[in-house]
Amino acid sequence: MNSALLYFSVTLCLCGQPHLTHAELAPSTAPSSSQPADPTESLIDQLSAEEWRTREDAQEQLVARGADAIPRLQGVVAESASEEARQRAVAAISRIRERLVTGPSLITLHMKNVAPRDVFAEISRQCGSNLQPLPPELWDSRPWNKVSFDFDRQPFWIVMRAIAEQTGMELKPWNNEGLHLIQGTPAAAAGGRWTVTGPFLITLHRSSRKQEIDYGQGDAVNSDFVLSFSALAEPKLRVLRASYLAKLEEATDDREPSKLIWRVATEVKDVSCK
Repeated sequence: MNSALLYFSVTLCLCGQPHLTHAELAPSTAPSSSQPADPTESLIDQLSAEEWRTREDAQEQLVARGADAIPRLQGVVAESASEEARQRAVAAISRIRERLVTGPSLITLHMKNVAPRDVFAEISRQCGSNLQPLPPELWDSRPWNKVSFDFDRQPFWIVMRAIAEQTGMELKPWNNEGLHLIQGTPAAAAGGRWTVTGPFLITLHRSSRKQEIDYGQGDAVNSDFVLSFSALAEPKLRVLRASYLAKLEEATDDREPSKLIWRVATEVKDVSCK
């Protein structure tokens, strides 16, 4: 599928979300000496547990394990004596397959002292899209420092941002030709404002705040806070249509996440931009 690009800007009257760094969203990139035990068999057993909550949690965790869990779930469908376990296995397989198409690609990397080219080749294999450098001869243009990464089932964009912070190689749109690996600097990659939701990378580009007092209109005060940001879909997805303006449905105070400060069809209240 072609790469998907989605851009939009939004005008808000609230403070922006703080920068979520790769360190806050992903594990360390340093290779580990041991791998965690596979919990699949234990979760399979819990599909027929006595407690409903245990069965429900097991199903959710199996779905989160993605395609690796499908063969074992198919075995449950074919062999389990528990009707509920079979039904839950069928439901889990369906949700996993749906996520493979529209959800985030989960990347596992355990690579030590390898060329960046090999890292991106492995990511391409796992995400189902060929990540190409720009220019095409980039990998052969100079010697590259060896890199090491250690990720277990992390979302595609989390992995890509972590790699960018170490190598400077970022996946970016280029001349309406889709996404390409483009050389930048690690410092620039580490200094951005971004967060990840599902298969989308949301990047904040700029913000501005303006306050006006109209002395000819009874000292009327007008305040605007503008955020411009973009959303990039994973290369495996193709966005057929999108608006350049985001629709804001609600906002909360990041300092008090449980505090709703704005919702559609209401006025902004109790907002402080400092």
